[in-house]
Amino acid sequence: MKEKLLIYVVSYQRIEYTIGTIKCIHKVAPPNSQIIVCDNGSTDGTREWLEENQEQYHLGLIFPEENLRVGGA
Repeated sequence: MKEKLLIYVVSYQRIEYTIGTIKCIHKVAPPNSQIIVCDNGSTDGTREWLEENQEQYHLGLIFPEENLRVGGA
């Protein structure tokens, strides 16, 4: 059986870290893996970058209507 991972990333106002994290995960994760990103209402361009790069990095995206903090996300 091939290895498959589900990776969950929580992001808020850290676009540089979010982009770096997604790129690194994408390089090392097994091919069938899924990256899900919960952006907690960032206003620094994170949401826009995620939407623009969703297909390239095979991202599942979650955008809560309010900031749920880390525990809620």
